[in-house]
Amino acid sequence: MKKTTSAIIAIITLAAAIGAEAATAKKVRAQTPSAVPAAGAATAAGDAVRGKTLFTQRCGICHSTDPAEAMQGPSLGGLIGRKSGGESHFAGYSKALTAAAITWSPATLDGFLEAPTKVVPGTMMVIASAQPKDRADLIAYLATVK
Repeated sequence: MKKTTSAIIAIITLAAAIGAEAATAKKVRAQTPSAVPAAGAATAAGDAVRGKTLFTQRCGICHSTDPAEAMQGPSLGGLIGRKSGGESHFAGYSKALTAAAITWSPATLDGFLEAPTKVVPGTMMVIASAQPKDRADLIAYLATVK
C-alpha cells in the first residue's frame, strides 16, 4: 500500500508540473503564434538521447520499455507499428483506447501525446506533453526501443 501511495503522489506531482508547463505553453502560443510550430511538427526531428531522459523523468513511473514488463501502464517497447490496446502483457487498457484501433506511428503518437483525452476520449492516459520538441524527442526515443 505504501508503494502504491508513493506512486500516486508522484503521478499527481508530475501531472501538476506538466499542467503548469502546459499553461505556460498556452500563454506563449497566444503571445507569439507564428513562432510556435504547428501540431505535427514534433515528428519532424527528435533527439533520442534527450527523449530517453524525458521518458525516464515523465513516463517511466507508469511505463517500461521492456516488452515483457507491464506497470501502471503498458510497456512502450516496440510501440511504433502496434495497435492501441495491443500490448499482450497488459490487461488494463481502457475500452476507449482499445476501441480506437490507432496504429502508433510518429504522427499518431504526436497527436496523442499532445492531447490524449481529446484524441481518445475515455483513455486513462491523462498526462499530455505540450511542447513539440519534447514530443519529438520522446517519439525519437520510442522509435529506437524494440
